[in-house]
Amino acid sequence: MDARKFFVAGTIRLISLALHFALWLAIFMALAWGIRNCPAQQYAEGDEISPMFAVAVRNVQGEIQAQPLNRWESGETLVREDTVLRDREGIYLQLTRLPPDTFELFYASNRLDANAFMTARYRIATDNKVIPVSFKVWSVGHGFWAFFLSFPVFLLVKRLVLRRRSGREKQPAHQNKL
Repeated sequence: MDARKFFVAGTIRLISLALHFALWLAIFMALAWGIRNCPAQQYAEGDEISPMFAVAVRNVQGEIQAQPLNRWESGETLVREDTVLRDREGIYLQLTRLPPDTFELFYASNRLDANAFMTARYRIATDNKVIPVSFKVWSVGHGFWAFFLSFPVFLLVKRLVLRRRSGREKQPAHQNKL
């Protein structure tokens, strides 16, 4: 094999590997996006609330933080205005007021004990009672699921594409007879 054929074969193989990687990466990203954007769990009256469901509170020191609903104390005031908070410990909190009395709390933490993104929607009744509406969480574990599921999906897509391509090659060419 001369140098030119070797170079062309190597380039074709490298392009093929790059295309395979790009296909796998696209599948992985689509699965991760799909898992992250799954619909939130809706709550009705009497439903069991997730222990991770949090509300935005102002503690006695005046600091705003996300507090799990099951650990919320009466000394902490519920936050009712739009808020964005980023701290040095890797916590991001965003509270958005949705008309008329609903709030959406997005909470992200990259601490070693959490590593999760949570979105909680809740209403605040006139008697300061919190009524959970919906909740969803996306964690590093969900990312690992997307990563592991991307391999069998990649193999399935690759097999379907190869089967379709080999099916085209096996079809006999039509010959026009006059």
